[in-house]
Amino acid sequence: MTENEKRSLGFGLGCGIVLGAGISFGIYSLVANRKLSSKAILRKVRRHFAKEGEIRGSFIHQEIEHFPQMDVSIPVYRGGIVRLENEMLVSYEFLADSKTGVLVDFQQIGIEEND
Repeated sequence: MTENEKRSLGFGLGCGIVLGAGISFGIYSLVANRKLSSKAILRKVRRHFAKEGEIRGSFIHQEIEHFPQMDVSIPVYRGGIVRLENEMLVSYEFLADSKTGVLVDFQQIGIEEND
């Protein structure tokens, strides 16, 4: 292999590495900052709650809130869901991570008889 061929090969490999790193960083930036839609999050939460009872109603706010968790603030969607449990309608309020849809907090807020 001649000296020029070695330089060309080295230059080509260097460009390939730099280009690959740039593309990888770009894709990572897009994925890391991506947020799920509130509708997608509500579907995910409904599937989770439906594992333990029939869903009778649900809602989700369209605006993102910030939920303080230890030393960080997590962007979340707030919503609510009503599920049938032991012939009773049980209402919950939830907070779901806006990027992943994972529940970060939920609490039972009401219970009433099913008519």
